[in-house]
This record gives sequence, structure tokens and C-alpha cells, in this order.
Amino acid sequence: MQLINKSGVIRIALIAAVLLSLFLIIPTISKNLDLRPLFQSDNSHFIVITALIVFFHFFLEPLRWYLYTRIRSPESSTNNVSFATVLSVLSTTALMSYTMPFKLGLPTRIYLIKVYFGMGVNRIIYYLGIDGFSNLIIWGVFGVVSAAYLLPLKQLSEHVLLVLAAGSIVVVFAYLGRNLIRKAIQPLLSGEYEITPKTIILSVTLIITDVIGFGLRHIAIFLFLDIPITLVDAFLIGILSVFAGIASTLPMGLGAYDATLIFLLTSRGIPIELASLAPILNRSLNLLSAMIFGGTSSVFLLKSPQVSQDSH
Repeated sequence: MQLINKSGVIRIALIAAVLLSLFLIIPTISKNLDLRPLFQSDNSHFIVITALIVFFHFFLEPLRWYLYTRIRSPESSTNNVSFATVLSVLSTTALMSYTMPFKLGLPTRIYLIKVYFGMGVNRIIYYLGIDGFSNLIIWGVFGVVSAAYLLPLKQLSEHVLLVLAAGSIVVVFAYLGRNLIRKAIQPLLSGEYEITPKTIILSVTLIITDVIGFGLRHIAIFLFLDIPITLVDAFLIGILSVFAGIASTLPMGLGAYDATLIFLLTSRGIPIELASLAPILNRSLNLLSAMIFGGTSSVFLLKSPQVSQDSH
């Protein structure tokens, strides 16, 4: 119980730190930041649309993992896991991932998946790897396309050599370590829990839907704040900003997402006071949703039975 209490205090402190960043760190960007447009907008219906899209986001990753639990394994009963349990585990650990740096919520996710899904560690790592790799590839494609559309050619060319150099280093190390990589993943690829092409297609479709949802979410936010930019720009600015946050590995993309979003808006003539409200609104809704889903899910898990684990 003492350990749980300490963990709860730490999580509350981390959540408080993120909330402080919304109203202390971001406002320092502009001394004249005015929060009144957040409460006096004439387009209040767009905040309802934004909230619905944010809520929808919290169902997409659990849906992907629900697909993974449908894959049968003779040593496990994981195909009997309910969607409510999947949603609860992913929502609980999502809150931790949002508030803890460098994905430190991941160990908790592995533990809870093992306990409530009945999966072995190898199987969990296999699914995490497939899901994470698919996420990075899809977000990377959308991010590169968005950057190519939004950023001037001069700015892109200044970073081309750096990107090519980093890519070349990754390729060289991957080639030199190809035997080690093959030995590491071979046991997983030969497992009976291998993901079928149909499951991969469905999972990728859900990831793409999520990316599009982030773009639509930012369109609704900009319309709520009455930020005068085109719908295409709004959509791609949202995607590129979120991608920058994902690449930063910080909780909720703290700093990278905000700076990218504000930079892209101000470069299009939007006053910094108005541009700074967009990340504040998005973060507030995102964190509020995470606390609602995560808090409710934690209570649900306490009452849910644990599942016997397979041998993988």
C-alpha cells in the first residue's frame, strides 16, 4: 500500500508539472498572452467537436491491441480478453506515458498486458515492436509530406544533409549488425502469435485514421479560436506538430509540439498571443481525457480478474 501511495504521489506530481507547463511555460512565450478567447469564443460548437475527436483517439490504440489479442495461441486464453479490459489497460498506461518522460510508462504497460491479457513477455514485445514500427513509419510519412508542403524549400534544403547523414549512419549500423538483429528477432518471427496480413492491414488502417483525427482535431481547434488559415494548412500543421512531439520522446511531446505549432502558425502571420492558445487548448483536452479514461480504467482493473499467462 505504501508503494501504491508513493506511485500515486509521483503521478500526481508529474501531472501537475504538465498542467503548470500549460499555464506557466507557454505563456512566457508572450508576455501579453490573453486566455479570454478560450472562454469567450463565438464558435463554441467546435470545442465539442474537438472533444469528441479527442475521445475517439483514446479508442484507436485499444482497438489495435484488441486485434492482437484475437490471435490464437494454444498456450493462452488471450483470445477471450474483453475489449473493456483492453481499453482499461491501454488507458491506464496511456496516462502514465503522457506524464512520464522517455516512455517510462512502457514497463507498466508490459506488466499490465501480461497480467490482464495473459501474454508472455516475448509476445508482448513482438506486438509492441510491430505496432511501434508501424506507427513511426506512418507518422514519418505524414510528417515528411506535411513538412514538404508547409516549409519553404530553403529551410528544407538546410536540413537535407543532416537527415541524409543520420539515415546513412543508421543504415551502416543496421548492415553491420544484421546478424545480431536476425538472431534477436528470429524467435519472435517464428512464434505462433505471428500477426497475419489481415491484422496488419486493419492495424495500419486504425493508425492512419488516428493521424487523420489529429489533423481534424487541429482544424476544429483553429476554427474555435478563429485562427485565419486554410483548412489544408490547419490539417497539415496539426500533423507535423504532433509528429515533432512524438519524435521528441518527452511526455505529451512537451516543448517540441508547442514550439512547432506556434512557429508554423506565426510564420503564416498569426499573432503569437493567439497561436499560443492552440497548444494550451489541445493539451488541456488531451490531459483531461487521459485522466478521465485512465482514472476510470484503474478502478475497472482493480475489479477485473487476472488472466493466466502463456509460456512465450
